[in-house]
Amino acid sequence: MLAIDAQSAPALPERLDGLYIGGGFPEERARALADNATLRKSVLTAAENGLPIYAECGGLMYLGNRLITQKGIYPMAGVFPFSTILEISPQGHGYVEARVTAAHPFLPAGRRIRGHEFHYSRPVEWKDDEIVFGLSLLRGTGFAPGRDGVVRGNAFATYVHIHALGEPLWARSFVDACRTYRQHCRLATPEPATVATTPVTACIGLEKQSLFGLGK
Repeated sequence: MLAIDAQSAPALPERLDGLYIGGGFPEERARALADNATLRKSVLTAAENGLPIYAECGGLMYLGNRLITQKGIYPMAGVFPFSTILEISPQGHGYVEARVTAAHPFLPAGRRIRGHEFHYSRPVEWKDDEIVFGLSLLRGTGFAPGRDGVVRGNAFATYVHIHALGEPLWARSFVDACRTYRQHCRLATPEPATVATTPVTACIGLEKQSLFGLGK
């Protein structure tokens, strides 16, 4: 597991097999995150190349096109075709229950998951025919009425926070996706025999500006 400083890291590490972007408050570091254009571009390129990415709440905001606050408008990674705007009151707060759709890259369709959400942001500047959703909400606010979990290839971003003990399949499925990416995508060209077989992940935590990734 590698930690990445989202304010200063020039790019994602090489030989990366997966990326986790946790929740937090990207609006508190919006200028620094926006100014780090090389990392934003690196994340976009990785998503376009099929890197497994799991992002929660603040991570969802970082993967959008723009973050709009009262202080300004800041470019983000641009992985998904939406922006988020920060409001003065919570836009989603409470427990969430959802059913996984066939589009979800890490969990089987039909599985029910439970979690919670707490966010002051809401999505704007998006079109329904440009967004694919991996979760059908049974309870909660999410990204849009009855929907959450935006999907692009192996990238998944959601307002829902889940706990690995409450949804044990999540961590295992994500690591399996990282392993598949390593075997079939990243290792398309030979690597030294000394390279470890365990997938390498990285994590970007936006509250403290650190990203976490898997790779070697």
